[in-house]
Amino acid sequence: METLGKIPVVSLVFLVASLDYVEVPSSQPPANRTTYQLTMKTKIAFVSFCVLIQAVVCSAEDRRGPFTHARRSVRTRFVDQQHISLQLTLDFEQQAFAGRVIHHLIPFQALRELTLDAADMQVRAVQLLGARGQKTELKFTHQSPALKILLPAEQPIGQEFHVAIDYRVSKPKHGLHFVSPDKEEPGQQVMSWTQSEPEYARYWFPCIDSPADRVTSETMVTVPASFMVLSNGTRVATRTNPNGTKTWHWKQVQSHVPYLISVVAGDFEAFEQEWNGIPITSYVPRGRLADAERSFVKTKAMMDFYSKKIGLKYPWPKYAQICVDEYSWGGMEHTSATTLNLGTLHDARAHLDVSSDGLVAHELVHQWFGDLMTCKDWGELWLNESFATYFQTLWTEHDLGLDEVTWERYQDGESYKSEDKRYRRSLVNYHYNGPNNMFDRHSYPKGGRVLHMLRYVLGDELFWRAVNRYVMVNKFRSVETADFRIAIEDATGQGLNWFFDQWVHQGGHPDFDVAWTWNPETKTVRVTVKQTQTVDDVTPLFRMP
Repeated sequence: METLGKIPVVSLVFLVASLDYVEVPSSQPPANRTTYQLTMKTKIAFVSFCVLIQAVVCSAEDRRGPFTHARRSVRTRFVDQQHISLQLTLDFEQQAFAGRVIHHLIPFQALRELTLDAADMQVRAVQLLGARGQKTELKFTHQSPALKILLPAEQPIGQEFHVAIDYRVSKPKHGLHFVSPDKEEPGQQVMSWTQSEPEYARYWFPCIDSPADRVTSETMVTVPASFMVLSNGTRVATRTNPNGTKTWHWKQVQSHVPYLISVVAGDFEAFEQEWNGIPITSYVPRGRLADAERSFVKTKAMMDFYSKKIGLKYPWPKYAQICVDEYSWGGMEHTSATTLNLGTLHDARAHLDVSSDGLVAHELVHQWFGDLMTCKDWGELWLNESFATYFQTLWTEHDLGLDEVTWERYQDGESYKSEDKRYRRSLVNYHYNGPNNMFDRHSYPKGGRVLHMLRYVLGDELFWRAVNRYVMVNKFRSVETADFRIAIEDATGQGLNWFFDQWVHQGGHPDFDVAWTWNPETKTVRVTVKQTQTVDDVTPLFRMP
């Protein structure tokens, strides 16, 4: 490398003798493979290919957007949540619910005071539960969103204890939502659903509302007898009560994070499939069963495709897809029980023009990337969303072919670049003003394109070996980017700090100025490629694969 003032310059010269054409071979995916041909009657004596990489280093214009907070750290935990047992009684007329949550906790250090997240709720009582069924009433103070509980004695390190909290929530603003008829929509079906990502679990049950903490869970939900309740894991029991209600008991025995706990209640019909002994059930409001088959018929094939690609069979005992009304998002990958916007469904005429396959594929692959493994902090969200975005395009390629996925990836790139014009950030970023800021086009399409480029760098065989190792080593864990990089290096032997430094821990992308000249006397083509982006503390001079 030669340095001219503040302009780094790199020149690379390649000589190719006596060719009719020049081909750039590659082990990369077909969508990224490019073949260049020079068709000339006279053979080219040689081609001189000179690459000049240049970028001016100067101070960055402040385009940080909503990423101006002092650097955050992964949340400190004083206790390890082991299990959450949640009991709810839903009152649809009053749009309220009574709750009781029992936490199984193990201290990381000697503990006298326990602090939980509990927002916009009325906490009525807190008890310490003894091993023999005894109950000790505990003193507490609740200033939303913090619930501080004074324990009767110091809890020793590593010794599990159980705390029960009784509470009530009326007309919740976040977390658990009620849907009912009104003047504008008098025919609206009554239902209820939950949405906790990123930090709304605290609005419907007290907990440590952090993606760094994994738990097993169970839900016992009482609703009108005509309703069903859908939740994570396996249904343990359904009990009919003397007062005309019914209680549904679901249990999730494999660990996941609190924001993935889900409860949906309403009157649904089911479209049923099965793959390798795993039931796949799609629930829709009564009267929409025909639409369900149109929207979800490919789920079984997707599950087979992803299980083979990732090298690990779908990891949960069942898969449910539940369509709900007034859902503000496209879908949410609750563990084994995805929630979807009612707009996912469409009739026969609309089916000619629109498809739900992209959304269905995205949420399904989250069951591996997002649920089986979850980002440890919102600053690492790309480990959830970039993977789901990229694997969504893999299904498109498998199902519809190269042309369709090439167009989809082009749109992804344009979507990211339009946001990059407003602000620029690294994929891993702990400066978010709030966790919702992380759900942007950097975390989704840009990260997906970065994974596609990583596949090009490694080649197919090593890339898929690395993905499988990442999953097998880190399943049922909350992860950081370092876990992904180390898994790749262990699987392939390749040092990839250079790749992660510029594409994950820094921002932006290279801008190229490409020019070429042909010298007929020497039969030489000179191609000059310059990187023209401004280099600053966010955007590097990129080493291209």
